[in-house]
Amino acid sequence: MMEILTIYAGLSGLACLVSLVAAHFAPVGYEDETGFHYGVADRPLSPAQGANTGQVLPLPA
Repeated sequence: MMEILTIYAGLSGLACLVSLVAAHFAPVGYEDETGFHYGVADRPLSPAQGANTGQVLPLPA
């Protein structure tokens, strides 16, 4: 039973690491009716999106 829990914990930790790396290298952009655009929108697309325009992680070096 402990082996199963150890494998599960290891795979969960690996999944968290992969998620963090993917989020770090994801492009900064926004999506509207015409598709995905790189960069920050000139104006908020809706009032709900206005508060969430900052980038969470720093840009990769």
